[in-house]
Amino acid sequence: MVPVKPALLPANLQAAIISVFVGVRVDAVREPERCLHSPRPGRSLAAEQALRKLAQDDSRQVATAASTAIRNTSGAVAGPAEPTVAPPPPSAWHSMAAALSRTGVGSL
Repeated sequence: MVPVKPALLPANLQAAIISVFVGVRVDAVREPERCLHSPRPGRSLAAEQALRKLAQDDSRQVATAASTAIRNTSGAVAGPAEPTVAPPPPSAWHSMAAALSRTGVGSL
């Protein structure tokens, strides 16, 4: 599998992310949040990186907005959850234990 490289964010979004104005940075959270759902992996990676940077912002408003966006779209950021495998039913454990005891595996 080829590693995904982040796409370049639009210049105006890059400028908003580093703006000296807190309100502009807070507003800038919305676009990367929307881009997380992009069918283009490079764009969604760039959006994720932008949100993670904004989540570290020195403004509590900006950091909270970005952290909330990451949390609300955790499926997009974290990727799909691994499928869970149910443990075997208790009856299966009994038959496995019985099979192991016949072979001597597991005995001291």
